[in-house]
Amino acid sequence: ARLADTMSHPDIARTWRSAAERIQNNLNTLYDDQRNSFGKGLLLTQSGEIEKNSTIDISTLYSFIEFSPNSIKDEKVQNTADTAIRTLLNSSPAGGVVRYEHDNYFLADKSHLGNPWMICTLWVAQYYILTGNTTDAKVLIDWVIAKGNNSGTLAEQADPVNGQQIGVSPLVWSHAELINTLLALYP
Repeated sequence: ARLADTMSHPDIARTWRSAAERIQNNLNTLYDDQRNSFGKGLLLTQSGEIEKNSTIDISTLYSFIEFSPNSIKDEKVQNTADTAIRTLLNSSPAGGVVRYEHDNYFLADKSHLGNPWMICTLWVAQYYILTGNTTDAKVLIDWVIAKGNNSGTLAEQADPVNGQQIGVSPLVWSHAELINTLLALYP
């Protein structure tokens, strides 16, 4: 909406503000009291029913970090962070954070929830920084840096068992999130 205002498109800005307000007003629809977390989203079934997708997904937490950092103090957002971190952080021997439960994209070992991702690990580090836990943030930053190859480039993911790089490499997004995280830690 601010971009539309800047570009002198007040009608588009009003539309976007209205959409943001509707999202904000209906956000609790995505909260799952049993999982104590905001879920991944809503699904429209083939029969036309709307069904909650309560998969624990680190991008759910990231959306609050990136787009509403003040919401980190909200109890439901804190619950979401606790659930996501408990479920997705260090869920494999290699450490790091997987994107979401049962992520099979380039999955190296089916006995784990998924492969740890550099960006996901850095998003948890960013959450820790926002909440004043710089010690654990630094541990995750160091984990990501250690996963770089000999030239320091970062891949998309790591093998959940041996920690070797998997997926696209180098991945600009991994490097960008490392820079964002370091800037948050050392403003």
